[in-house]
Amino acid sequence: KPTPISLDKTGLALQEDLSKVTKEFLKLKHNLELEGKNGLQKGWDVVRQLLTTSRAIQTSYDLSGFGRQGALELYSHPILGAKALLKSVKAFVSSKGNRKVWLELKERRNFDLYEKAGLFLVDPDEYSLTKMEEDYMSRWIDLASDYKPFKNKDGKANWAFRNTFGLGFRSVRASGRAYVSMLNVLRANVLDGMIEADRKSGTLDEKKTKLEANFINVATGRGHVVGGGEGGVTANAFFFSPRLLASRLEYLVGAPLVHSFAEEKKSGDLGWDSATRRIATEYLRTAATTSTLVLLASIAGAEIEDDSRSSDFMKLKWGHQRIDIFGGLLQVVVILSRLIKGSTKTIAGDGGESKIKRLRGPDTDRFENWMTVLGRFIRSKANPAVGAVINIGSGEDMVGEETTLSKELLNAVTPMVLGDAVDSFKDDDIGAAQKALGAFAAVMGTGVNTFDVTAKKEEAAAERAAEKANEKPLSRQDKAKAAREKKRAAREKKRSQ
Repeated sequence: KPTPISLDKTGLALQEDLSKVTKEFLKLKHNLELEGKNGLQKGWDVVRQLLTTSRAIQTSYDLSGFGRQGALELYSHPILGAKALLKSVKAFVSSKGNRKVWLELKERRNFDLYEKAGLFLVDPDEYSLTKMEEDYMSRWIDLASDYKPFKNKDGKANWAFRNTFGLGFRSVRASGRAYVSMLNVLRANVLDGMIEADRKSGTLDEKKTKLEANFINVATGRGHVVGGGEGGVTANAFFFSPRLLASRLEYLVGAPLVHSFAEEKKSGDLGWDSATRRIATEYLRTAATTSTLVLLASIAGAEIEDDSRSSDFMKLKWGHQRIDIFGGLLQVVVILSRLIKGSTKTIAGDGGESKIKRLRGPDTDRFENWMTVLGRFIRSKANPAVGAVINIGSGEDMVGEETTLSKELLNAVTPMVLGDAVDSFKDDDIGAAQKALGAFAAVMGTGVNTFDVTAKKEEAAAERAAEKANEKPLSRQDKAKAAREKKRAAREKKRSQ
């Protein structure tokens, strides 16, 4: 069992001082390495930091380590997940609490095995981007949190800056601490259980632990990308969470299970106490929990879509609110289903009917085919800053809503959880309990979307009717407005696909 470390206030203060010195050393080392690079490489480092910092701000204030990256293993081990959540709260409250959580991990009996097996854990002092969690892969957050722009004796200007602008960055940094600690502790807890089971059966060995650690990494959002560490950093600058996307694809096709089976079959280690059997058990536990949750939601009145070509597939739908409890797995299922089957299912409005649209063949709409569907999927996975550039260039966002530079800049510094929670409470078609559930799910990092397909269709129809009934010729401004509304209504249909 884990052995917690006991440190008094003085001990924790010394560890905190050591942490600051370590970070300063790593920062100086990075700066020296940066000085040896050419102008193009330095410019790329600035651009990369700008892109990842914006994403860190947008993903802050929720517990996505709990409800998204860690969701699949949370369903397999809810008690271990709850314990990890409590540790993440301690990390959120203070950097000293975060330091204590990390020290407790390092004092565990199996910590050396974690490292040898390749279990992905993030040291709070880490400065290398390749060893950070992708949602908070930013050095600028730390710099901005403690930045002192004014040189004066009394320090009042710096105090004001620190408690306004700096406060926002410190809260983002606190969110990052909670996120990292949550995943660190969850991964260690799950692997501890497997290692202790291996010890009891007398089958513990480094090779087996590596197979188990690989599964845990994949199940908690740490997938494999081309180019390894540097490849992940580069991909992270252009896409929202490339390793999470890769991990969900790997998990869906059973890559960790197949890899374990192949390795243990080769070495003759297949059996009841094999890593393959333990990994298969993890899959079954997660499937059982999610199936139970979907069943309970259905009993509670939620609508459940069973067609994998629909974007509502297996989501818990009350009114216009949709909750995705599968931690990013469903998006991969839906896009693969659409591409393989060559068709898509639209979302029906209130009282309407869904439609099946072909994506291949002679009767396919040239604006709605497998290439456009795949293109929208890729765009939906873009880094928010990259998506903002595309939106500004086209004048509208991904779902056809008109956008502006000021709107995109505001979105770049607004945490997504706030919009999700507010949208949930705005839905008048659901009760207070469902609204609260949606807001709670958003805070826990679970995917929550609230939008009304019917209202958009009716708005567009009313605009067309008003234009038709108008006896006077429409002005240039009115024509432009009507054209935008029509275009938005058309794009809203695509949003539901």
